Amino acid sequence: MLLPTDTPVTWQAPLSGADLGELRGLMRLAVTSGSARAANLPGTPVYGQAGVVQSGKHSFLSWFVGYRGSLAVAVLETGSSASQAAAALAGSFLKTVG
Repeated sequence: MLLPTDTPVTWQAPLSGADLGELRGLMRLAVTSGSARAANLPGTPVYGQAGVVQSGKHSFLSWFVGYRGSLAVAVLETGSSASQAAAALAGSFLKTVG
């Protein structure tokens, strides 16, 4: 939601346990069978979300945000192909750091 700069920001209550569980389930589903599946690794589960947008006539932005255990990661990749996946880079990084 976009707010005018003169509008005071009020903080929302944290997610309920049920809502947090649902969000985690959706993030896990994105990694196991959705847009972020290139970040899926054996062992400790990876949770995340990924996407790709066209940012120019011949350029794309691929992004991934997620976590594994206590480590969070965000990746933004620019390229000339929509098939380039920030999720794959995130998976490689998470595999390397354990």
